[in-house]
Amino acid sequence: MSEKSFQSEGNSSVADADSDGAFARKMEVKSPRKTKKGAKNGSLFYFLVATCLALIMPGAYLIQEPGPMLNLSGEINGKNIVTIDGARDHMSSAKFYMTTVSTMGDPDFGATGGAALLALFSPNNQLVPVRAMYPKEVSTKQIDEENRQMMQSSQDSAADYAIYKAGYRIEGDVVVYAIDKNGPGYNRLMPEDIVRTITFNGETHKIPNFGEMTSLLDKIPPKSTIVLGVDRGKNRENVDVTTQAWATDPTGYVRKGSRIGVSVGVKNLKSYVKVKYAVEGIGGPSAGLMFTLAIYDRLTEGNLGKAEAFAGTGTINGSGEVGPIGGIRYKMVSAHKKGIKNFLAPVLNCDEVNAYPQPGMNVWAVRTFDEARQVVDAIGKGETPKVPQCSEIEISPQRG
Repeated sequence: MSEKSFQSEGNSSVADADSDGAFARKMEVKSPRKTKKGAKNGSLFYFLVATCLALIMPGAYLIQEPGPMLNLSGEINGKNIVTIDGARDHMSSAKFYMTTVSTMGDPDFGATGGAALLALFSPNNQLVPVRAMYPKEVSTKQIDEENRQMMQSSQDSAADYAIYKAGYRIEGDVVVYAIDKNGPGYNRLMPEDIVRTITFNGETHKIPNFGEMTSLLDKIPPKSTIVLGVDRGKNRENVDVTTQAWATDPTGYVRKGSRIGVSVGVKNLKSYVKVKYAVEGIGGPSAGLMFTLAIYDRLTEGNLGKAEAFAGTGTINGSGEVGPIGGIRYKMVSAHKKGIKNFLAPVLNCDEVNAYPQPGMNVWAVRTFDEARQVVDAIGKGETPKVPQCSEIEISPQRG
């Protein structure tokens, strides 16, 4: 009796098994099954946790999608988006929409896994590797500041060119920033030269702004000899340059007139017409064309475009050239959802435009502000623009 009691206290499982063989057999069968089930439950738990983390944690991809549009002829929070001082403001009934691209994620953190998964099934969203857009050493703060500066530059260029095209006086120092080694200005002009005059065929023309300079060069045939009067330091220098033809672009187009192979900017700009903007939280240079159209319309009599609505995109420079931008496919989607029938696109974006057409939308291929203005004016009058649509443009990578 005492021995059996000792075994019971010392090893109760053995005592129980000895006292009830059937129960022991039951225990021997059930114990392994409980272990496997517990392992399976544990694996499922960890899988669910890992899946949830993958869905909510930032990943290595950004999501690009159609962004909001802004009517530059309208108001935001009770304020005019564009305000003009120093000149009569001819308020317009036409609508000029700037278009944007929204990006989910930033250089520091990509979009969440869940958002990226949903983007895979959306025809209007695209996943882009973070490092394909932003170098590793660039921070979100740096990108935000760069975008802010590009927007500021875009707004300045738009205002300056619109003021010039509207016929108001605007003056500044046209400064040489860079010189093409294969251009006619190489070893003739120098960085920081300020162009004051250009003489052609014995006639000297003052250069008060970039618009006047490019307008004059557009009238001068290639291989012409011109003399540039430049301020170089404290001295005035006369520099002769033989002009060069413009290269053929990927559409087969050759710009008229001449080039001298320099990049210039304008300093110390002066004009009694001032333009202010109420645009916040949007960066980049791509609204330049639409800003220029909206400002020009307000500075000139009549109503450019009448009551029509136009959306568009494209950079603008001091010579009125419209430059290509990124993400035009998303901008077209936003315009289409808004019901816009006429979209202004840089001609060099026509390949992407044609790859992602929007039903019922006319996409006009423009190279310059003048072409964009002609499109808007013609449509406002109920006429067909002379400018081609992107569907008529073929871009060849072999050209240019």
